[in-house]
Amino acid sequence: SSSSSPSSSSSSSGSFGAAMRFIIPQAPIQLQPGMESYAWWDLDVTALMTKAITNGPDGLFSGQTPEALEHTTNLLKSIIEVEREQFRIPYHRIAIGGFSQ
Repeated sequence: SSSSSPSSSSSSSGSFGAAMRFIIPQAPIQLQPGMESYAWWDLDVTALMTKAITNGPDGLFSGQTPEALEHTTNLLKSIIEVEREQFRIPYHRIAIGGFSQ
């Protein structure tokens, strides 16, 4: 896995009154080189598969807190701050979306 700063794309929409910022950040860890598959933290896929087989899918992620959760949270906060300052838009007018992990 390689790690770098996450990139993001964003757009503004003013068709419903006040402007909104839609931020679609790309997670920083590329899961497999050459593939467009990214994650916010490393996953032990083998351990997850074993747990799913043993315990069933319902409890797959229960009781787990990823080591990189605080770092990831800080990355997302910094992306939001950059957008907020650059476009002078309040927090309640910012939406984050995307698909990773």
